[in-house]
Amino acid sequence: VVLEEPAVATLIGMLSSMGFSARAVLENRSFFCSRFGQKMVSELVTIYDDALHPQTIPMPFDFEGVPKTKVYFFRNGVAEGVVHDSRTAKLMGTKSTGHALPPSAAGWSPMPTHLVMEPGEASEEELLSGLSRGLLVTRFHYARTVDPMRGIMTMMTRDGTFLVEEGKIVAAVEDLRVTESGLRALSLVQAVGKELSLITGGEAFGATLVPKLRIEKFAFTGRTERI
Repeated sequence: VVLEEPAVATLIGMLSSMGFSARAVLENRSFFCSRFGQKMVSELVTIYDDALHPQTIPMPFDFEGVPKTKVYFFRNGVAEGVVHDSRTAKLMGTKSTGHALPPSAAGWSPMPTHLVMEPGEASEEELLSGLSRGLLVTRFHYARTVDPMRGIMTMMTRDGTFLVEEGKIVAAVEDLRVTESGLRALSLVQAVGKELSLITGGEAFGATLVPKLRIEKFAFTGRTERI
């Protein structure tokens, strides 16, 4: 499967809400629990939060007035860190990374707001040419958490899902339901696009800067019912 940037943003945003926060680690519901320093996804995958990235809308400090620092979640596939606010930092004996949310969202705090996935080297044509038979997915919606400890989510495709044969788009297909582990999907990344797009809205706080991805396998589990 090839995922376009809006679909990648949803995938990463869902993983962020499940496990990129120190709160999730403290509550023993993050897939990172006891796995820092381990290779969890493909070495092609590096994901971090950088509030000063020039391709995002910069935000130098959080809602507690703490300067934001760059935090890596996966670096070359290895689990590295989570974001903190002052509360989680105190509980875990470390410093805040500057990721406190406003009081209206305190139940989610801390949380990444400037997610970035590093680009690769593949052009759009090269991403598609790697598919002998597969799907091109534009976007997901109705994304929901199934099992946060394994990074499993369920969602549906929308805004264009296409059959690809021998690297060429040959037909549109019906929208499909996905039930997949985002961790498994990222472990099966075969190629990463070289261009980044800033995607706003969706499942992540703030915005997400992501490339396209080609993934070896993806769990499509059914068709979307139409009314």
